[in-house]
Amino acid sequence: MSDRNNGAIDMACDGLKELLSERSDTYSSKGEFQNFELAAGLAGLKPEEVMLGQIGIKIARIQNLRSMGVRLTSDRLLDSYKDLAGYAIILFAYALAEGVSDA
Repeated sequence: MSDRNNGAIDMACDGLKELLSERSDTYSSKGEFQNFELAAGLAGLKPEEVMLGQIGIKIARIQNLRSMGVRLTSDRLLDSYKDLAGYAIILFAYALAEGVSDA
């Protein structure tokens, strides 16, 4: 059981790394946090507040899908879980880039 779980975690992390790299290349030309920094400036927020907002939106979508009885393994729910994990990684990476040393 342990090997299966570690394999699933490795697979999820590899997939997220690839997805985040592709999205960064596609959506921002001036750095991996460019869109969050721009959105923060437009809204009068800090970039991490924008990232937390995105995480909140994903959690709300997941709760809505689950309340509608969507199965754990459905593509819609899996995509939302992947997006949630991606935003959490972006926030963590942003904190590291800003010099937070408690990681």
